[in-house]
Amino acid sequence: MEKPRAQSWSEARALVRDEGNRYIIVKSLDEPDQHWEFPGGRMQANEATDDAVRRLCREQLDVGVEILATPPPFVYFARGRKVRYCYALCSVMAGAPQAVGCAEFRWVLGPRLCEFFFEPPTDQVVEWLRQQRPQD
Repeated sequence: MEKPRAQSWSEARALVRDEGNRYIIVKSLDEPDQHWEFPGGRMQANEATDDAVRRLCREQLDVGVEILATPPPFVYFARGRKVRYCYALCSVMAGAPQAVGCAEFRWVLGPRLCEFFFEPPTDQVVEWLRQQRPQD
């Protein structure tokens, strides 16, 4: 018997940025021919956003990250499910990214993120990142 799917959950996503205003995007191992996304995934019960982002970056990219900022989360409703998205702006502080827990990753300039296919809940984040000025 198939386990019923959760009606709501939280996801942590890392906005990993480098000095050149590039962000890491990944393709899932489960659906490598589908959309791009920011590194991350489902949060564990009672897991803090910072802890989840660090764990997921290590699992997917084999890097340690420094959390720079955590914007307020937002909720997205789709097909009767409620997903709470928690983002963290980060930089790589240990290691070099490798596709160890994802099918593929790329560094993409903020203004060029719109050239990649993301799912609807991510579109507003992509638009926000496209408008950010490069770091001095």
